Amino acid sequence: MKAEQHPSDIDLLEFVAGKNTGRERAAIAEHVNECADCRILVRIMEQVAGILLERLPPTAMANGSIADVLARTEASDAFQRPRPSNFTMSGTPSRSWRLFGTPGALAAR
Repeated sequence: MKAEQHPSDIDLLEFVAGKNTGRERAAIAEHVNECADCRILVRIMEQVAGILLERLPPTAMANGSIADVLARTEASDAFQRPRPSNFTMSGTPSRSWRLFGTPGALAAR
């Protein structure tokens, strides 16, 4: 996926949620690393996801849940999304913001 070929908003949402695997995830991660517009959109999606998670009521975990997650994490070769060291929320991207409004709307929270 080239920087000028943006992933769809759905693909980016699935990327943020960790639903993409293999080559698709690697291609989106590479694109996000190279494309400032998509990096900003992914950051906004991450912020929205965090806000939604914070508003969920607490739920009891099943016995052994943490051990299961740690075992799966250690056993998998999960791709870690690169985050450039110079990543900022500044600038206004040219992408469509039909899902979230302007980039400053959530960044200002």
